[in-house]
Amino acid sequence: MLESIAELLPAGEKIAGKRFEGERFAGILHQRQFVCCTFTLCNFDDAMFEGASFKDCTFWGCNFTKGCFTLASFKDCTFRDCAMEGAKFQYAELLNCTFLRCNMRNINFIGATVAPIALDAFSGNAYNGMKLEGCSLATKDVQILEFRQLQIGKGFTLNGLS
Repeated sequence: MLESIAELLPAGEKIAGKRFEGERFAGILHQRQFVCCTFTLCNFDDAMFEGASFKDCTFWGCNFTKGCFTLASFKDCTFRDCAMEGAKFQYAELLNCTFLRCNMRNINFIGATVAPIALDAFSGNAYNGMKLEGCSLATKDVQILEFRQLQIGKGFTLNGLS
């Protein structure tokens, strides 16, 4: 029996149009490329996806708790009902991504680029303890966003303002 689906995913190869359901992604999965993939109830906790890329992917009810996505790229991805507490997206790119009903407490976006974010993308999410440093965040309207214990460090910009 496989401990992790990672054993079947060769490094450097593009994985396209695949559906993953209930799979556990564990260990080191650097430089993996996922295009038009769907992840349902998958577990990414404690996985290391440094430099991985995800394009047009959908994540439903996945667990990213304490996962490491340093230097990863997410483009046109949707995250719905995901547990992301304590995940690290340091120096990652999250472009045109949508987060719906996700737990994003204590998530680390240090040095990340997160843009553009639509108003509905952030509503209903939990942001307590989020770390934003050297990070660029773009959104249409920040009036209804509520952040508790937010750590904003040097170099943070919101809609181009420091």
